[in-house]
Amino acid sequence: MSRADASISRHEEHEEGDHSLFAIGEGEATHAVSEKAPGREGRNVSEEGRETLPASSGMTAQAFCLWCGSTPAVSLEHILPDALGCPPDFVLNEGVCKKCNFANGKLDRAVLKPFELITVVKGSPRKKGKRPTVDGFSTVSSGYDENGPTIFINREGRSIKLPNGKYLGPHNSQDPFQNFKHELLPSGQVKISYSQRLELTRAGVRGLFKIALESVAFFEGLAVALSPEFDGIRRFVRCDEGSFMVVMVADPSKAYDHYFAPSFSKSGFARMVGMTILGVGFACDFSPDGSGAKLFIENAKAQGIGAFAF
Repeated sequence: MSRADASISRHEEHEEGDHSLFAIGEGEATHAVSEKAPGREGRNVSEEGRETLPASSGMTAQAFCLWCGSTPAVSLEHILPDALGCPPDFVLNEGVCKKCNFANGKLDRAVLKPFELITVVKGSPRKKGKRPTVDGFSTVSSGYDENGPTIFINREGRSIKLPNGKYLGPHNSQDPFQNFKHELLPSGQVKISYSQRLELTRAGVRGLFKIALESVAFFEGLAVALSPEFDGIRRFVRCDEGSFMVVMVADPSKAYDHYFAPSFSKSGFARMVGMTILGVGFACDFSPDGSGAKLFIENAKAQGIGAFAF
């Protein structure tokens, strides 16, 4: 499987609550009330990291930007895109200049795209408190009415015009949303389930490495993240130069959870940074030849765990 084609299916179920979901197909629109996703609160990373590995260690008002090296670098940087529910203390107060903070926003958006529908169901606000929306898929759209979020999904093989005048493209085998099912519950409500194939663009991979290196600064200190060891990562993120591999692993035990930790390096592995974003696990391999990712996949498959490289 090539990096461009690598994907993993994520199964979602929603029921009982105040989110409206319209599954359009079979000649008509069917309405179902779906529950707020059973999400757990984003993990407070400081409870397991900052107490022993101070994020601000060695940082000053004249800190160098870990991306471009300029100074001062004192803008507030959300390590996980804010729109994905970044824990309030998982930030860098120093170490990223305003210019790089702004420029890397496009990478944040690329990481967000595969999770758009989940963020609408979860209610994760965008910047400045704006309500989340689904904008990156041709067959799915979202909106809001007096009852809260409304999600439209086209299940037909033809385009559909929504009440707001927007068109949804036809559903086909390439659609990342598949396997829709609905079940009437004893309560009279309807449970909607589906699977989503999560796909990452190259910009999305670069966005994950942005999160990874900023995680190194958070857990291990800015001085470590500024090491020449990571210059290749900097060029990859800032300038789209070179190529690095990220492994994606499904983690059903952490549905809707975030988890971040210091980098790790075990026997046979180069330095890697692992993270879980809304229940999907990623491991960023900092070695230019991808040797760590390849070994990681071999070990995962030996344990019967599906893992794919981008």
